Amino acid sequence: KKHSRPATPRQRGKVVPFRAKSAPQPAAGGGARLLVVLRALTALAGGVLMAGVALWLWWWATESTQPPLRTVRLEGVFQQVSAETVHAVVRAGARGNFFTVDLDRVRVAVEALPWVKTAVVQRLWPDTLRVRVVEQTAVARWGGRALLNEDGVPFVPEGPLPAGLPRLNGPPGTAVQLVQAWRQMNSITAPLGLTLAELELDQRRAWRAVLSNGMVLILGRGEVYPRLLRFVRFYHRAFGGEAGRVARVDLRYSNGFAVRWKAGEGGRDGVGRKW
Repeated sequence: KKHSRPATPRQRGKVVPFRAKSAPQPAAGGGARLLVVLRALTALAGGVLMAGVALWLWWWATESTQPPLRTVRLEGVFQQVSAETVHAVVRAGARGNFFTVDLDRVRVAVEALPWVKTAVVQRLWPDTLRVRVVEQTAVARWGGRALLNEDGVPFVPEGPLPAGLPRLNGPPGTAVQLVQAWRQMNSITAPLGLTLAELELDQRRAWRAVLSNGMVLILGRGEVYPRLLRFVRFYHRAFGGEAGRVARVDLRYSNGFAVRWKAGEGGRDGVGRKW
């Protein structure tokens, strides 16, 4: 038996449409890469534009036709440093015109003066520099030639040191602690009408003070303020009108203090009674 092949579409009498191959489509990532390139070019153009503007502004500000500095206005109380000295320092440090002068440079130069604590430098249109100066306030002498301001910061002035300042001494880095202790102890001795003329902290962290009447106080380490309070409480009972005869008072006792009288004032050895 013969088997015949299936008829092709043409053989069946039907027309089969011809389908052409579609053209290749661009890859999906191509558009994203193009967008990245465009953004990069835009950013580059913006950067070039900003650089051009900055260059033009710099050129404009540095042109000799820009406003020069003509006036220095000083503000503050000048007691230890003269206004003329500050003015000369400002003039020497103020280089350039109104726009290009380096304000920080001027400020640093003024603050380098021995008695200047802080300085603020500002522009005032059209041709003025305003300089506000705050002088150091010395509260005590520190070591040999230095002084301490109210914040406990040491500084070294030029010329003679002010008279009448208390003397504070201590290891390096203890200046702030000394100023704070000096103030606290002064508040404790104030009812006696006395202040601390000297205050010392030694390497062992032991305290020693000299009152304004010349009396030396050995305070020791620890419980310094309670010892001083006890001394003030018994001061009049212990000394009466004889405080001027006292050389030294040792406060390092838990229940009182020992008195050493000046030579010839309280017995042969100069040691008085214990309170």
